[in-house]
Amino acid sequence: MLNKSDPVLQAAKDAFIDRGYRATSMDDVARLAGTTKRTVYNNFKSKERLLQAVVEATIEKLKTTVPDLAESADKRELTAFARRVLEISTWRGSIGMQRLFIAEGEAIPQLAELFLAATSDAIERPIRLWLAAHGHKDGEARVAAGRWIGELTAQARLDRLLGKTAPYPQEPGGNELTRGDNAAVDLAIEKLLEKKRR
Repeated sequence: MLNKSDPVLQAAKDAFIDRGYRATSMDDVARLAGTTKRTVYNNFKSKERLLQAVVEATIEKLKTTVPDLAESADKRELTAFARRVLEISTWRGSIGMQRLFIAEGEAIPQLAELFLAATSDAIERPIRLWLAAHGHKDGEARVAAGRWIGELTAQARLDRLLGKTAPYPQEPGGNELTRGDNAAVDLAIEKLLEKKRR
């Protein structure tokens, strides 16, 4: 079992985000982690396996960062959930991983697909269950949850991916949302509450 707080994993994630997968060497990772290339290879065997470990650790971190949402959640709780989801989607680590997969997806398609599927499921699941508890059938709730998350986060993510707005620097829970992001949350909550069926 990998230690998710391993400095090699953190160094590799930073290097892959900052330099790209292809441009990062195992020497780079060892140097950033303050260890030897031999130690990195002993633990991860290859650069692809190291990236896989980074992706798996990032997915696990994300799963613990997405808050639970009770089926009885009211507007205040839904707003808090939406703010956290938007923050998760636009913080430095998340934007960096998205950029990595946009740039390197063809070289590592299975990892890109794993990351997309796992992160989408973790973020959409609470809303999907909330919608199902409020009258939407499972397939309908799944589609509606995906669309709602997209509407909530698309513009903010695009602004960060293109460099128009800086990603949030702190891990989710440690940032104050911008006025524009808060406005996006308010609009998304209005639309979500319209979807609620009695």
